[in-house]
Amino acid sequence: MRSQTNEAVGLKRALLAVVSVLAANPAVLYVLTGRFFLSLAVTAAAVALPQALYKPGGRRLPLVYAVNFLLLASTFAHAEFVFDARFSEYAPENLYSVENGYYFNLPGLKERFVDKEYTAHYFTNAQGLRIAEGQNADERVEAADWLFIGDSFTQGAQVEFDDLYTTRLYRAFPDRVVVNAGISGFGIPQAYRYYLDQGHRLGASVVFLQLSPFNDLMNVRETEAGLSDHLVQWSDFVRFLLQDIKYQNPPELPLGRWAEPFHPDEESNEQFNVFYTRDAESKRGDLAEFVRYLGLFKDAVERDGAELVVLFLPTKEQAVPRFLEEVVQEFEIDPAMLDMGRPNRIVASACDSLGIGLIDLIVPFRSSLEPPFYEYDEHLSASGHAVMARAVAEALSGGGVISGAVRPGRVEVLSRDLASDRYPVEYEAGGVVSFQSIFDGSYEVVLADSSFFDIQRVTVDDVDQGHPMFSPGLDRVVLTEGDPESQETEVVEWSPGTGRRRALTAGPEFGAIPVYDASASRVAYAEWRRDGRGGHTPSQIVVLDLATGRKTAVSPEGEEAWRPAFAPDGRVAYIKRVRGQFDIFVRAPAGGPETRLTATPYDEWDPSFSPDGQTLAYAAKRDGNWDLFALVGSRTIRLTRTLGDEWDPSFAPDGRSLLFAGHFGMMKGVYRLRSVPGR
Repeated sequence: MRSQTNEAVGLKRALLAVVSVLAANPAVLYVLTGRFFLSLAVTAAAVALPQALYKPGGRRLPLVYAVNFLLLASTFAHAEFVFDARFSEYAPENLYSVENGYYFNLPGLKERFVDKEYTAHYFTNAQGLRIAEGQNADERVEAADWLFIGDSFTQGAQVEFDDLYTTRLYRAFPDRVVVNAGISGFGIPQAYRYYLDQGHRLGASVVFLQLSPFNDLMNVRETEAGLSDHLVQWSDFVRFLLQDIKYQNPPELPLGRWAEPFHPDEESNEQFNVFYTRDAESKRGDLAEFVRYLGLFKDAVERDGAELVVLFLPTKEQAVPRFLEEVVQEFEIDPAMLDMGRPNRIVASACDSLGIGLIDLIVPFRSSLEPPFYEYDEHLSASGHAVMARAVAEALSGGGVISGAVRPGRVEVLSRDLASDRYPVEYEAGGVVSFQSIFDGSYEVVLADSSFFDIQRVTVDDVDQGHPMFSPGLDRVVLTEGDPESQETEVVEWSPGTGRRRALTAGPEFGAIPVYDASASRVAYAEWRRDGRGGHTPSQIVVLDLATGRKTAVSPEGEEAWRPAFAPDGRVAYIKRVRGQFDIFVRAPAGGPETRLTATPYDEWDPSFSPDGQTLAYAAKRDGNWDLFALVGSRTIRLTRTLGDEWDPSFAPDGRSLLFAGHFGMMKGVYRLRSVPGR
């Protein structure tokens, strides 16, 4: 009898184990989570717990609860598995992560939003900040000059990155690091929470807070994520089930579009509509909370040594009369009960009492010749972003908004694509500029007119070709060919017209960063070899006579040197490593002493002579980032002082301006310094 009982118990335990394994199928869990050992651990726990709770003749309720929970969880997991495998296209995309009291963009997004009124691409970097297509999504922005925080009007998911008002502002002030931290649904409590949690780390000198009657003057309270919010982040199946609750479809709204804060009933207007002159207690509380949060925001920003500026955006109904007429007629609102300037006065009064700079955008939007909003979507069109950028730029330039007027400086951004352009050189022939850019994952050579409106790709293949310099007649170009990471690149001269290619490094030598002299009869470049021990010899600067093939060493052998630059008199400047960092030296190819031009405790790179040879521009890492300097005789002049990096300087043919490559936050491109002190 005892043996039969033991057999029955064993059979039940075995059955329980089988049910547990099937319920917590490790293969299904691995597909869902992508974590092998976690999947095994969950399965093991699912098997062990019922076994521990199973007591023959004992209490059965804990076991019943455990098995039921396991089966419910299993049903959900398998539903998720099936949904992902066969029906995932029916679930809305998950674009946001749940943070501390707010949502933010997921990192690494690559989305394309299509609506009847627009098509827009949407990319984010490792921090969830919006970036342009082609910019490196793995890069992070560690510091900013200007930080813009706001709701979906700042996020601008309805327009391309280049059309955002923040991108347009960057083009007006290109030597500043501008960060757009706009997120759909941000009210002032969420914006404040984001700043405390993440935004303050960027150390911005000015924080721009974009507000509007749409999100910021009603329901002013902090929010906490619930269970459904976290499940939505993880589960396509849950997003599918809850999409009608979590994501309201604008065409299903009374006007076929969002019209908040306007409502079709008097009670809701009294509670939420700031334009409605009769206020419920809840609305008065919201307005008081708004002022309180604005004060908290100002205090937090000023504790970080920065200034707060409010950008107050009008609604469609404020800017375009026919949208107001549509709302009034459809919702049967008495126009006498509306005060369309009320939110602007409230915000102006709050900013004035708190000492906060304010840029009220209602006048520029009302006077815009192009529609600033989409017809159905409530957001800004590309024209609206342009209006906003111009208005903000004019307000900053006029002074009074922040400490001192901020005028567009001596720096002009030339690149259309703010992702990869480097090594610019301008030529007297037609004002043409050559530079290196990335196409289809490879470095390629590009020519452009001086304004960068006419772009011509010179090399078209899958081989890296960079550091280009053309002859004065633009009929020949020297460049670096091959993968820079391999440390085994070649120096090549190529004739675009004839297709003639000549390798200037041959046999065991490798080379990089070639430059012509003034007559394009000689080429200087860095040269090195394999050292026979799995590495390479230190690079040495050499000059090659193209007619005779005679090669002359310029820098000392065994001392690492890079970045040659010819002076008009034939001397060659270059950088050489001295006790762990690089300084600038100059020497004549025909021989003679090596002259040291800089001797500092920081790196100097990229020497470039002016056409008359009187000025040497270069990049230096004096303050932890790269800035431009000029050496005029024995006098050193600092040309830039920014949070970004400026390098690859190259004088224009007239010697008055300077082209350079720059990196400001996520923005990379070719720039022009309009005037050079001392020139």
